[in-house]
Amino acid sequence: MKKVIFIIGLCITLLPTTSDAQLKGLKKNLEKAKNSITGKSGATKTVELDFESKSRMPAVAWYSLLDAVRLSLDGKLTMAADLDVYFLPNKTVSGQTVNFRSNYMHEIVLWADVVDAATQEKKGTIHFIAYDHNVGHPKSTIEQKTGTSQDEFTDFVQLKDGKYELQFFAGDTHYYTFPFEVIKKTSANAYSAMSEMYFLEGSNLWKDYAYIKMTYDEAHNQNVLNFSYYVGNEDTNVKDASRPDETLPAEYNAIVKRGNQLIGTHYWGANGKAQYQPSLQLHGDSQRGRWLKNSRDLSVYPRRNSSDRPQQVSLEADLKDGSYTIEVSIKLKDQPLEKRIFPFTVKGGRIQSLAETKSKDSKRVLEQGPEIIFLKRTK
Repeated sequence: MKKVIFIIGLCITLLPTTSDAQLKGLKKNLEKAKNSITGKSGATKTVELDFESKSRMPAVAWYSLLDAVRLSLDGKLTMAADLDVYFLPNKTVSGQTVNFRSNYMHEIVLWADVVDAATQEKKGTIHFIAYDHNVGHPKSTIEQKTGTSQDEFTDFVQLKDGKYELQFFAGDTHYYTFPFEVIKKTSANAYSAMSEMYFLEGSNLWKDYAYIKMTYDEAHNQNVLNFSYYVGNEDTNVKDASRPDETLPAEYNAIVKRGNQLIGTHYWGANGKAQYQPSLQLHGDSQRGRWLKNSRDLSVYPRRNSSDRPQQVSLEADLKDGSYTIEVSIKLKDQPLEKRIFPFTVKGGRIQSLAETKSKDSKRVLEQGPEIIFLKRTK
């Protein structure tokens, strides 16, 4: 009997120690699981994607980033459009297909941490899901997953002025980085409905980059040019607090030159007749706090007399090997005329890509996809 009592007592004595160890281990494992579930960078891997199945590491297309990254005037960062990601694997290293579109948190494997560029302090996380029908192909499309009453996803990340990075993760692997800057402006108008506003700084991004998209014209068997650039508006005179991001008038134009020779301009239709005077300005909109994309065909100048060639600037017919510039003029209301010059070179019948598109740093390469050629502003 004494032996039984002694053994029971020994078990009782050891039980708290064993239980504490088990509880600590359980707590640690739960914390790891929680971090994995919520997509925290630095968490233990729950999905190990087979990146070696692709010829390159994934990269987010810049044209989609410039369209999607949005900041409200009070500093809320969101993704306002879908993003294109090239070379995103859809299999794990064990060969299982990954569900990128599940509504369950434990199956979300795509996210972007918003971090301070200098300190790497995390300011928040944006989660993504992908369209299953194209995952695994060269291009995948992902969209932000916003919050509901049943999960912990956030609709936005609150920011102040400073330099930041969007660090994109897939299966807990950091595969791409997009740098950007937030600036703060104070209204000089004492009657403005908002005294302080936050804007995405356009330098090195929206102001300094534009792109050409090649479109195949089947009727003429040639590739024609569509040109895109971004128009921002940092006006701080807010008249209506309920509509701070109001639309404001703007005028703009773009011309293509070979040396001093004008060869193309923006198309402008007026009263059903095509106008080809490059001095005419296009009338459009800008929006306070947003970078709006202006995409238009580049029409040949002067207009062709025959119909056997397209009226748009054609790679084959109009861009012989040599150096070119696209000159953009932007006039916002009550603002001086802004000019941007984007040079490009044609060699061997092809528009040459920027050096940034060939960077050896896969996390910062300028991904442009197969149909787009980015141009960088010189002045």
